[in-house]
Amino acid sequence: MNIYKKLEKLEAVRRQVSAGVCLIGTGVIIFFISMGIFQSGVWSFIGLAIGVVGGLLIPGTHERYKVIYKELFVQEPLEKNFDDVFYAWRAGFDLETVNAFDLCKKGNQIESEDYVKAVYNGIGFEMAEVVLKDKYKSQRSGENICFHGRMIVFDYQGKCVDGTRIYSKYFYRKPADTAFGKNKVEMESSRFNGIFDIYSEDAHDAFYLLTPDFMEVLERLQKKYEGIGLRFYGNKVVAGFCEVNDAFDKNDWIAKEVVYPEEIEKVQGDIDDIKIIIDMVCRR
Repeated sequence: MNIYKKLEKLEAVRRQVSAGVCLIGTGVIIFFISMGIFQSGVWSFIGLAIGVVGGLLIPGTHERYKVIYKELFVQEPLEKNFDDVFYAWRAGFDLETVNAFDLCKKGNQIESEDYVKAVYNGIGFEMAEVVLKDKYKSQRSGENICFHGRMIVFDYQGKCVDGTRIYSKYFYRKPADTAFGKNKVEMESSRFNGIFDIYSEDAHDAFYLLTPDFMEVLERLQKKYEGIGLRFYGNKVVAGFCEVNDAFDKNDWIAKEVVYPEEIEKVQGDIDDIKIIIDMVCRR
């Protein structure tokens, strides 16, 4: 199926949902007007019937939309940019794995999807969308959210820099164990220090990692994401990009038709962020 056929199918699903929503709204209006003004049993029945028809149009549409969208705007771009791609959008990281990353405060409830495993320029990585929660915390103002965004685990081939962490000031919640806080490192750039907190058991490791070019990249990424965190351990580096909207989804799919160039540009931008982390850090 070519691009145009897939776009037509996406739009057909979107129109079906829009029609269903309109019918439900129309049915509700007719029902309440008939009951309040005309007190007509016939018109109230008609209103209910219209609402029911609208409701029957909606179930399953989001799933059908996501299947087409993921193939067109996620699977295909991933395969164009990376090697050995395995993509399972219904799968993700499990709770034990995410807590073991020790990138943020540990949670006890997880939602995760859009699992990707691939290789870029010889460097393997895995990633998934993650919503990590503490179900015992208050949900007021998102207090129970430990992390919301993308977590990515890269193979790391550079000098051993165990214990080094990089967090933007707006990163959701750092790990509960703040023992690493005593190892805070100040970089030479006061502007960078105002945006990021750096922790390392050896200050030389932080200076080794944070070249001027990499600091510039991190500053640019911070303008895009709500928060950024990186943790180096062994031959791995785990990165977290905090964002409210999932990277590989169209959240306004009911209200807005897909514009192919715009959607591809958005997804490609998220893919390029992965590539630049690998080029700047993992291949050193």
